[in-house]
Amino acid sequence: YIAGYLTSQGLSKDDALRSITEIPARFLHLEQKIGTLEPGKDGDFSVWNGDALLSLSRCQAVFVEGVPVYQAL
Repeated sequence: YIAGYLTSQGLSKDDALRSITEIPARFLHLEQKIGTLEPGKDGDFSVWNGDALLSLSRCQAVFVEGVPVYQAL
């Protein structure tokens, strides 16, 4: 929600996405394991039916360590 709000206030979508992924991982000193999708890191991600930063978009699937754990009906 906050990342979407920040884009409505002028923050770029790339920076908004980094504000909820890469930057917190770095702040918590976990950037070697999480924060970006790269080989060797945990493969946690979600798939959306539109722009994930817009409130009208809905999550369609969630993957944890590359394994599907949720799929919308």
